[in-house]
Amino acid sequence: MADKRLDVLASELQFVDHLAPVWKALPEELRGVFRVPVNLEAYAESLGLEVEAIPWTWLRAVPAPPASPPKGERVLVASYGDTRNGRRLGYGEFAFLEHGCGQSYGAKGDRHPSYSGGTDRDDTTLFMVPGPHPARRWRQFYPGAKVVEVGCPKLDSLPRKNHGPTTVAFAFHCPFAVVPELYETLSYYAPVLRDAADRFKTIGHAHPRAGWPRQVADRFKRARIPFVESLSEVFERADLLVCDNSSIIYEFASTGRPVLLLNAPCYRRGVEHGIRFWAASDVGLQVDRPEQLCDKIAQALDDKHESRREAALRLVYTHRTGAAQLAAEALSEWMAGWRVPEIRGKYDLAQTERILSSTGSTIVTSFGRKLRIDPRGSIEVLTGPPLR
Repeated sequence: MADKRLDVLASELQFVDHLAPVWKALPEELRGVFRVPVNLEAYAESLGLEVEAIPWTWLRAVPAPPASPPKGERVLVASYGDTRNGRRLGYGEFAFLEHGCGQSYGAKGDRHPSYSGGTDRDDTTLFMVPGPHPARRWRQFYPGAKVVEVGCPKLDSLPRKNHGPTTVAFAFHCPFAVVPELYETLSYYAPVLRDAADRFKTIGHAHPRAGWPRQVADRFKRARIPFVESLSEVFERADLLVCDNSSIIYEFASTGRPVLLLNAPCYRRGVEHGIRFWAASDVGLQVDRPEQLCDKIAQALDDKHESRREAALRLVYTHRTGAAQLAAEALSEWMAGWRVPEIRGKYDLAQTERILSSTGSTIVTSFGRKLRIDPRGSIEVLTGPPLR
């Protein structure tokens, strides 16, 4: 029978950031293969990871089966998207590490699969979360799974401020048309960003989801705000983080520095989703209208909000240190109770549909398909068997 080893899938940069400390804390004999897309290979290696880079693009052309009763090889992921990718690759049982603060948007009964308590997770039998809010959600909807509050593995290694001038960092989350609290807010505040840049030393950042940083960087350029792609560099340079809706609000606050929250008219004050909306929103001062921005920045830099910041952080994180080790212990226990299948569903290019050639937006796969993928991600079968 094969050895008990755990693989990891991480398709986006922020997932690598959260999973890397846990991987390093795992006993070496439990580590299988850490898989990333080709474009993240160099970044993962810069973190000291030995990875296997795979051609991720073609996975979109392979239908992802829905969740089924847990059966097959186990894998660790940090997103719903990688749960689906794992199914495509033949994995049958999942451990899930929240890659943010555990925010959810279920106040009106919504259960989007990308957020805490979401649907289509019946093949996930271990949820590792930063704190009580996501723990309650996962326990409510998946009572048969194990849920462990480990904290956030990134917190132990977050950079602190280096020497340098007082700097204000702006960051905007990418929009999702799920609930109003996920709508785009950049355009609401864009007209006053130049005023902030004239009054303060500023830098800008954006959620790394594909395509969004380029849009945000263009807006920052118009406001004469230098764009900083690296979140680590933001943490090294900034004295204050100004942000609309992101787990980095709480990560930055955990380093003892102030944050300023940007609200927008689409945010519903009477709808309690938890954490950012609104149970832990007192982590920093808040801006409701663009004309308030500069004055609020000055107030936030004065930082008289420490006690309320700490109270909010206690709502978000059960543990502020040692999360990677706690997650590694939970994974070790989870793996110890696993009976390894005789035939393992490991990633195998010889048995899995893959790209043989590509020209522009057209690809040819090893299953005899010729596909056209448009810029929005939709797929058309030109020749070969249909997609199921």
